[in-house]
Amino acid sequence: MNPKHPLAPDRKGQPMRWLLAAVLIVLLVGVLILSPNLAAAGPFLQAATDDETSVWESSDEPMVVNEVRFAGVITSVPAGLVGDWTIGGKTVHTDATTSVNPRRAPAQAGNWAGVRALKQDDGSLFALRIDILPPIVRLEGPILSMDDATGVWNIAGQQIKVNNETRINERMGPAVVGAWVEVQAQEQGDGSLLALRIAVIEPKEDVSGFGAIQEVAADRWVVSRMTFSVIVSTTIRGPAEVGLLARFHGSLENNALVAEGIKVEWREAERPHLEPVVFQGVIESLPTGGLIGEWVVSGRRVMVDVSTEINQNKGPVEIGASVHVEAMRQSNGSLLATRIVVLARPALSLVHLKGVIKSMPASGFVGEWVIHNDDGDHHVQVSERTWVDEHAGVAKVGAPVQVEALRRADGSLWALRIKVIGDGAARIVRFRGPILHLPDAPNFIGTWLVGMQRVVVTRDTEIDQTEGAVRLGAWVEVVGTQKDHDPVHALRIKVLPRPEITPTMTRTPHPTRTPTPTHDPSLPTRTPTPTRTPRPTMTAVVQRVEFEGRIESRPPERNGLWRIAGRDVMVTAQTEIDQSHGPAVVGAWVKVEGWQVTNTGPVMARKIKVKAPPTP
Repeated sequence: MNPKHPLAPDRKGQPMRWLLAAVLIVLLVGVLILSPNLAAAGPFLQAATDDETSVWESSDEPMVVNEVRFAGVITSVPAGLVGDWTIGGKTVHTDATTSVNPRRAPAQAGNWAGVRALKQDDGSLFALRIDILPPIVRLEGPILSMDDATGVWNIAGQQIKVNNETRINERMGPAVVGAWVEVQAQEQGDGSLLALRIAVIEPKEDVSGFGAIQEVAADRWVVSRMTFSVIVSTTIRGPAEVGLLARFHGSLENNALVAEGIKVEWREAERPHLEPVVFQGVIESLPTGGLIGEWVVSGRRVMVDVSTEINQNKGPVEIGASVHVEAMRQSNGSLLATRIVVLARPALSLVHLKGVIKSMPASGFVGEWVIHNDDGDHHVQVSERTWVDEHAGVAKVGAPVQVEALRRADGSLWALRIKVIGDGAARIVRFRGPILHLPDAPNFIGTWLVGMQRVVVTRDTEIDQTEGAVRLGAWVEVVGTQKDHDPVHALRIKVLPRPEITPTMTRTPHPTRTPTPTHDPSLPTRTPTPTRTPRPTMTAVVQRVEFEGRIESRPPERNGLWRIAGRDVMVTAQTEIDQSHGPAVVGAWVKVEGWQVTNTGPVMARKIKVKAPPTP
């Protein structure tokens, strides 16, 4: 107070009081203008940036026997919150003892939830606690483009809408193309992502994100409208199931996101009374339709479930691959895998043998065949992918066959093709066609592909190039010997002067002359010989071919006869193989472009592009 005027205010202290009042007003206005969703999201957004266990409240509590913790999208809520919920595609039962925490968001369909539950003996889940979470999507990555007209930003390969309500924090620098940002967004009714908050951050080694799994495919995932590629080396921890929440990290390739690791929000307590077992071996069999089920690794049966971690960084899971197995021995003596690491791809060698079928499965072809020849009995494994060629006869006990098989690291033989052959003697054959494949060896010694026929050329084969040079596409006449449906062993090959793809016109025959009647009526008139109708010239149909499918078999070398989607495909030195999306191995999904002579010959591949790795 002023001592001269006791009732007058002290003007020296007024500026400080005004400053304090202004700060309080700004804080109050900030609280009022915050949206309810963003306000509710605050604790969860902080949790999403912390360690991976922070989705659940009190996550530092140790897990009890049979406890399961997961997070997913709520799709149904019972009346009164007691009964059966559907969260992350799982049915979760609650009763009056279940703690439901709606502090972060209301308990309603569309929101997310972290669940702590007990797995019952029948596999059902009883919830101990359910924490409701707002559906806030998180993404960290560089700004690739900013469209002011549409308000759409491309951040780490994802389309993010930005409007006037989006809060942009530029304390670490301006939000421009090339800057790294952290985005917190929500899905809109039209399927887009609307940014609630964008904050400029320091650049990081990997792009990362968090959201709900919406689509799982062999080559890509969609997590809360964020799409990214999945390759063979991508590490996936937890069950790949739609509806669960997941974190991912990866890198940008040509402005497209490729995942290096995916962590699904699913944890299970270790099973009681289990003994750890660690060993290495070779995969001998796998469950049908995926990786969940029983494996046989070097004679030991191992069960794999959704909690098993499978590391495929060094190669895909396939029969013959070497693996490191960590498992727990259960009370009944069986092994349950906790972790499997692929160490090396199968060591393969191509084997050719001839013999007669000594035994085969009682029904169908799949199973073990025994092929007998002078070297003894050969046990050959036949799968659904083996091509059993019965053009020359029926595959039955006693039938002579040729076998192409892969010898794996454990010595087992896995048939690629079994061809029934006849006992007929070799015959002379002569035909014409275009050269579709040439060997790389000097003097063209090796196997050619002429039209739809494989031709074996040796040092004794006479090659006549007086009317043209041997080259791909040149038309030739082949004379050789052939036994049954074996390749033709060429005696002579002559290059023709020009391709004969265009058919020649069939000459119209001259009409038969009417005979002159005989002068002696007692003698019969000679019947004229009918004009012989000429054979039409055969047209060689060369057509472009384009199709997709899985690689069913292939030689260990690059070039040779592949089997793709049930069709023979010849791969030569001129074939382009695009492996940018994964290796061209058995089981990979590929696109084939090439050409084919007639509808029954093999496809000559111009290009094979891998579109997806083998399906786990």
